[in-house]
Amino acid sequence: MHRDATGGELAVTFELERYRTASLETTRAVEAVAREITSGTTERKAASALRRALSNRGFASPVVLVGGSDRSVRQRHFTPTDAPLDRFGHLTVVAERGGHNVAVTRTVAFDPPEWLRDRHDATCRVAATAAAATLDAARTGATAGDVFDAIRTAYDAVGYPDEWRAHHQGGAIGYESREWTAGPDAERPVLEPFPYAWNPTIRGAKCEDTILVDDGVQVLTSTGDWPTTSYDAVGFDDSVAFHDPLEGRD
Repeated sequence: MHRDATGGELAVTFELERYRTASLETTRAVEAVAREITSGTTERKAASALRRALSNRGFASPVVLVGGSDRSVRQRHFTPTDAPLDRFGHLTVVAERGGHNVAVTRTVAFDPPEWLRDRHDATCRVAATAAAATLDAARTGATAGDVFDAIRTAYDAVGYPDEWRAHHQGGAIGYESREWTAGPDAERPVLEPFPYAWNPTIRGAKCEDTILVDDGVQVLTSTGDWPTTSYDAVGFDDSVAFHDPLEGRD
């Protein structure tokens, strides 16, 4: 999707519009399922509902993760089990259609512990920092490693300095579920226009949306039908709106 000497503006515009549509329809599928689940829904049943909703829209679902309130505190990559969601649940997918991959996570809270919102907000602030650092890197010629350094600094600033060690933080997305993932000393160039999916986690909380870096940061996985909060990036004069935990029904 990046503009270069071999591709014209019309081809890039066409691909980006296809990708925007895929992102929106993926998100609508996930949010529809999220509104139907209850605290007693099992992780496996929620995952089946996600796959069905995506399939009905023409998507393959290479990644479907569902973590209830017990397992999502202990794990970061929660493959579904027969455990009920209980107090809250995370729904995570990477959906693919027409060669385009889209990543999105939504959290539904039924009887959330007091710490959930604090950790969710901290995680989203890390995600906002990742987005701002990606935009800055694309404009200055910095690398994926520079974005990772900003992410690690953000974890420290929000009071969870070691959480970045527990799971990969995401990176560029598009024709693969991740074109690359960021890490210390990663030398991949950060390009625009290009989609990215950062997925920071803090024990029991996760923030993940697909963004487009192109003359700013646009959250592509936003339908306008889910509550959001704007988060200030650490070390940058940017803020990005990410999705709140939705109050679920029992």
